[in-house]
Amino acid sequence: MKSVHPLVKPSDSISIPGLEGTWEEEDSRWTFIRSAEGNEQIKAIMEDIDLSHDGPGYLTLIESIEETRIDSMLFRSTFVKLNGEVYMDLYPLSLVSSPAQYKNQGLFAATTFIDFHLVPVHTFSKIKKSDNELDILLFKDSWINDLIEKDRVRVKHEKTEDGVLLTASTDELQKFVKKYGSMEEAYDSPASLEKIE
Repeated sequence: MKSVHPLVKPSDSISIPGLEGTWEEEDSRWTFIRSAEGNEQIKAIMEDIDLSHDGPGYLTLIESIEETRIDSMLFRSTFVKLNGEVYMDLYPLSLVSSPAQYKNQGLFAATTFIDFHLVPVHTFSKIKKSDNELDILLFKDSWINDLIEKDRVRVKHEKTEDGVLLTASTDELQKFVKKYGSMEEAYDSPASLEKIE
């Protein structure tokens, strides 16, 4: 589910005890960072990023792990509790600023002309965390598209070549998630990660 506006208001944003660190599954690695202590590369990045912009937030490095290469992208993640469930809002940082210094450190690919035509969006997911396990359940684009096509929901949106882009306000998005967030069919199969450090 892609949205112009965030799901999390600064006043609603929460921190997740024990989330900091690196979590991994077979083909991806997620690293959640709140403090850059001891890591000069991350410290340089965090000095340019206001993680408190949307309340308590995390610098989140998501890596796609393959045998031949590793692709990575930086996000700001914020969390909110709605109807007793925890939801994550991811917002890409590499498309926001794409600083050359980060690219030189190997965190991003070189900027191309196409990068200037890409607009960052918020994506939402439900998370379930235990001590050493983290499940991330992304909302299915096909699910929201189907609801809108069948006129079963009224949420502000625009139809684009790539599907539906939500344009509803944060308050409207939270009402939508409170109403539909418990539906199992709303989510893709979870990414099940295990804490490795």
